[in-house]
Amino acid sequence: MAPRGSVVNFFGVAERTTAGYEYRYRFSLDDEIAPLYRYTLDPDLKTYLFEIRTSFIIKTIDGRDQIVDSERFDACRHGKETVHIFTDVSCRLAEYWMTKDEIKELVNKASDFAAQTANDPRNARRSLIPIVVRLEVCTVQQENETVDLVNDRVIRADNLVPICVWPTVTDVGREQLDSQLSLYSLRVAMMRRRVEDIDKELTIMPLCGICSRGPKIGTHISVIPPCDHAFHTHCIVRRLLENNYFCSTCCVRVYPYRFDGPLF
Repeated sequence: MAPRGSVVNFFGVAERTTAGYEYRYRFSLDDEIAPLYRYTLDPDLKTYLFEIRTSFIIKTIDGRDQIVDSERFDACRHGKETVHIFTDVSCRLAEYWMTKDEIKELVNKASDFAAQTANDPRNARRSLIPIVVRLEVCTVQQENETVDLVNDRVIRADNLVPICVWPTVTDVGREQLDSQLSLYSLRVAMMRRRVEDIDKELTIMPLCGICSRGPKIGTHISVIPPCDHAFHTHCIVRRLLENNYFCSTCCVRVYPYRFDGPLF
């Protein structure tokens, strides 16, 4: 059996310096994550438990890394379905501003590492393969960009939709949510749009009525029914989860609300 918590030097980097973001990751086998999550063992197949540990980092021009936030969540698969964790975690990874190709590459490399670990003769008797994916999401300071401007666009957990809303992943210490409220919050999160042109988005949301901040490149905006006022997606979802069901702009009750059509 492989040593408990053994780390394998498997690294990957996806750089997009023009957009000012960079992603680094490595994988390891770690038995200590097994008690933290709920999963079902298949007696006929190996079970793969992935924990994604994300560190949100500001990478300055002088080469220093400053960790500003972090989060942990899981994905679980049986047998040869490990590549399907793409569907489990893609919503969250997309909030890191990773492209579909970058997400797919990360998932494929994690799946390959898991398969190599499972095929190691030392792990032949294992029914559970617990893999930790250490992911660094770096907001890279650009030339002539001040630290304040970097802080305005930094990707961090506080500026994302709470992970408890996504039904296919579990965070450590996840709280139980009202099912209907959770579905409504998820629908609001799925209606989001990413800010890529600030001038265009200013016509939709000059200021968020919750945090009083304007749109920034990379942030998400959601227009909520029935009043069609726009907010940062993470702001309105967090507000809903705090049991505040009224639009902060016009005070119209926004939940409960009946949506037409399927959720996705």
